[in-house]
Amino acid sequence: MFAHVAPLLRLPRSLGIFDYRIEAGQSLGRGSLVSVRFRGRLTAGVVLSTSQRSSLSAERLRPIERVISTRPYLPDPQLGVAERVAAENFSSIATTLRSLLPTIPRTAEEINAVASAATDRSLRSDLDRMTGSRSDAVVVTYRDDRTRDRWYANLINRVRSSRRSVIVVVPTIRRAEQLVNRLPPATSFHHQLTPRQFRLTFRSIRQAESTLVVGSRSAVLAPVNALSLIMIDDEEADEHIQAEPSPRYDSRRVAMLLARVGRIKVVLTSRLPSLVSATAISRGITLDRARYRVSLVDLERERAGGDFNILTEPVMERLRHIGRHQSARVLIVHPRRSVFGSLCCHDCGFVPACPTCHVPFRQTGDQLVCNHCQIFQPIPGRCPRCGSVQLRGRSRGIESILRELRQARLPARELKPNQDAWPPGMIGLTTPAHARYLDRRYAAAVVTRFDSLLAVPRVDADEQAQRLLVTLSSRCQLPDGLIVQASRRYHQLVRQPFDPSWLAAAQTSRESFGYPPAWKLWLLRQRASARRPGLSPATLVRQLRRIGPEVIVTDTQPSPGRSPVDRAGTSILVRSRRLVPPALPRILAHLDESWTITVDPIELR
Repeated sequence: MFAHVAPLLRLPRSLGIFDYRIEAGQSLGRGSLVSVRFRGRLTAGVVLSTSQRSSLSAERLRPIERVISTRPYLPDPQLGVAERVAAENFSSIATTLRSLLPTIPRTAEEINAVASAATDRSLRSDLDRMTGSRSDAVVVTYRDDRTRDRWYANLINRVRSSRRSVIVVVPTIRRAEQLVNRLPPATSFHHQLTPRQFRLTFRSIRQAESTLVVGSRSAVLAPVNALSLIMIDDEEADEHIQAEPSPRYDSRRVAMLLARVGRIKVVLTSRLPSLVSATAISRGITLDRARYRVSLVDLERERAGGDFNILTEPVMERLRHIGRHQSARVLIVHPRRSVFGSLCCHDCGFVPACPTCHVPFRQTGDQLVCNHCQIFQPIPGRCPRCGSVQLRGRSRGIESILRELRQARLPARELKPNQDAWPPGMIGLTTPAHARYLDRRYAAAVVTRFDSLLAVPRVDADEQAQRLLVTLSSRCQLPDGLIVQASRRYHQLVRQPFDPSWLAAAQTSRESFGYPPAWKLWLLRQRASARRPGLSPATLVRQLRRIGPEVIVTDTQPSPGRSPVDRAGTSILVRSRRLVPPALPRILAHLDESWTITVDPIELR
């Protein structure tokens, strides 16, 4: 007898399953935990299957040193999910299981199999009634944070009263800490725990009969007992996707796989669900139907009248009116920080850029800074290319708005990413990425450039911009407190998310507004120091281009290595339009260990 074992180590994609010889008297099954010798040292491994044959002779195979657990250490549903995740995202099954099992058992008391019991019918019927759907997954739309938290508490209390377990997956660790304080007694589980905290938390989850786990995307892999409900908070967030390091996975996809194999209910919540989820899961409910008014400012008309300020005169007049109330807070959302987004020579078009990453410098105060490399340089007096003095800033940032507000004698402050509070009677300025996670109510909110929110290389740029408007309007205390500056052609898109029938309009808005189709991106890298490159880059490019016109493959490009040993390599960028052709995964799955695959987390959806 032979056992196919996955060592619990971080291994390359091509190294994951190894054959070992089963000695007489050893009883093994799928999911059993064993001790094997791998590369000269003992390590734990999970048995994936057993068979009567092996590709190698029995004399060349190492025996299984010790059987740690004859019972499954991982339940079969979780083991099946790990295999699916590894296959779909080109990750090693050994690395995937190592992420599922952050602690290795040392004593017999720690070896308790995780029972994946089916949900009883009475509890499932109550969950179907509360979510309004009998399917495995449902999309819940909400407007107000307090309404969502109350609904969370009611649903979780109903499940916990039946001694069942719940997993709540949130985008950020800060959001997880907030929910742990607001919801019933819960366990925080995320990747920023120390190794000792992670080991103790993992052990307590496995030993508890029923529990409530709240955490980031890795919480969906928590081995809880009697799991009945998985809730994905803000399901449209990119933080739910694990891109690097391996294993790569989407927590929403993992939740759907668990729902199919374990009769688990999955609830995806969002202020404005993503078009992908709303189309795939047609069943949904709305917690509150509050309507908000939007005050639109036509940028084209203001520019034609000679008003070229970032904050137009109608907006400034509204801010002065609100400023008369000393306790009123106002939030201004602007897409750029610093004084100017970049400098540009008006004669030759030269843009100063970072010498390391080639990203244009941003002007902060009296110097230029690269936000990626943290390189600072003084502002040149003349253009380095042509010597012209017409070196001017473009794309004004938050610091420029602060100057305008101070000249108008309006108190203002820039809100940093780790800051969510500002004094009453003051104007706070922040970026769209930070505004989404502000846990603070304010009298009014201003979006300075709605057009800039759409000028990003994302297929769901319209959804992200509309979702920002819904988030801001839900926190405005004034009924018409949301003020949006936008060009005339985007006024319909601004009003769209507040329409209950937004989905039908969203399906056609991308073509009407010129948004690109969805792409899936893979970046292939080959190490230059590989001892046995099984497939040359040129041959791989030819194979990929034979798939068809739906796949676009770039030529081979030199790429820097990831360590001093690999100083150079080869990179290939693969783009697949809309659907993934079946031939593409087959080609990528057979690459040897000299190749690494990186999936773009944004365009993957």
